[in-house]
Amino acid sequence: MKKIIFLVTSLIIISFAKADTNISLKNYLDAKSIEDDGATLLNFMLLEYTADDDFIGRIDGEVAKLRDDKWLMSNLLITKRYQDPIFYDYFEYDAFISNEDIKNSLSAPEMMSYLQ
Repeated sequence: MKKIIFLVTSLIIISFAKADTNISLKNYLDAKSIEDDGATLLNFMLLEYTADDDFIGRIDGEVAKLRDDKWLMSNLLITKRYQDPIFYDYFEYDAFISNEDIKNSLSAPEMMSYLQ
């Protein structure tokens, strides 16, 4: 599994191979603010694409907390391509990243680790 994390202002770009489906995905994750060294996202948006840059869907939510390799999301709207949006009070999304990955992405560029 390959993980690449970059930070551009508030935008965190995460690429990974989804283990349970063998599908390579790209996630673009943006948050208005972060807490807990990036492990808690407030007012976030997640865009999901295939490795070939085909749009899969979008998640907009109030809070996402990274716990045990999952984003625990609350008060969110999930919109899949060509489908109507669905509201969820709570949703768990496989993260494939750790708190350490996020801390590294928030570090100064000279301190950032590149994960292969």
